[in-house]
Amino acid sequence: MEERVSLLNGNLRIQSRLMEGIKILVEIPYGEKKNDSKEKHIDR
Repeated sequence: MEERVSLLNGNLRIQSRLMEGIKILVEIPYGEKKNDSKEKHIDR
């Protein structure tokens, strides 16, 4: 998992707490394509 996130220039954090479980956070940079498209993106 670390290698794949690294290949995408991202960050990986793994947090583990006793009796609470594991949290995995993956952040991968997102860049808009540089073209004249009028397509709009909606964050949900």
